[in-house]
Amino acid sequence: MGRRRGDHRCRLALWTLVLLADLVLLLTSAGLSVRAALVAVMAVTAAGVATWRLARQPALARADATPRGTRREA
Repeated sequence: MGRRRGDHRCRLALWTLVLLADLVLLLTSAGLSVRAALVAVMAVTAAGVATWRLARQPALARADATPRGTRREA
């Protein structure tokens, strides 16, 4: 049985966007300005994405180290 090759790239889910919007609303209701809340949430999100990508780089390099001729495909 053949398997379909799927697209395994990471995607930003809708619930993540909703969570970020709720966080901005929570910060603004606590008295922080909208602009400051947006900047704070975007900075934390960018730092998290950068950390995740840096943590994945060695794993991706190890996965690419296998020569193509050694893998068997059914």
